[in-house]
Amino acid sequence: MVDYFEITTLKQLKAITHPLRRRIKDEFCKNVCTTKQVAEALGEPPTKLYHHVEILKEAGVIELVETKLNRGITEKYYRTVASNIRISPELLESPTTSEIASNEIYNMVKDKLWETLQGVTESFEEALKDDPKNINPVSTWNYNVHLTDEKKAEFVELVQKWLQKNTDKNEEGAKPIHIATFIYEQKEENG
Repeated sequence: MVDYFEITTLKQLKAITHPLRRRIKDEFCKNVCTTKQVAEALGEPPTKLYHHVEILKEAGVIELVETKLNRGITEKYYRTVASNIRISPELLESPTTSEIASNEIYNMVKDKLWETLQGVTESFEEALKDDPKNINPVSTWNYNVHLTDEKKAEFVELVQKWLQKNTDKNEEGAKPIHIATFIYEQKEENG
């Protein structure tokens, strides 16, 4: 698996910005598995996913890594080609693709923010049900900093490497934790 996969076409961008395909891609990033196993993890019927898996495969985001014959049926095992996805700057700068690409990315970020907000809310509510005195079931950080492009890239790489190194669902005591990170440039405040 490579460190990152670069999105260079609108077809690839549309493949990863679709909400269900993002969830499918995330499951294939966690494990090498079949479409049926992903469907079970997502609580969706497998027939709903086959078309989306094919789109992700054609876009180069996932790859077939193994086939197994099970009771006369060929099971196809896929994984993502990379744990991180980058969008080519040329795709955003091109006069013919920039508006469409920007809209796709905007919708993807909006959906991801909504998913994160729902997850935080559900986690908070569950923790309070279990222990009404639990005043901090969700950790939050919010920093406004000044970074060069190089330091921003260094920070992103550091966090990604740490997460890849320290994520092991089979480790004793490990439980599912959602970490959402948004890094974006802000306008300078005058005054």
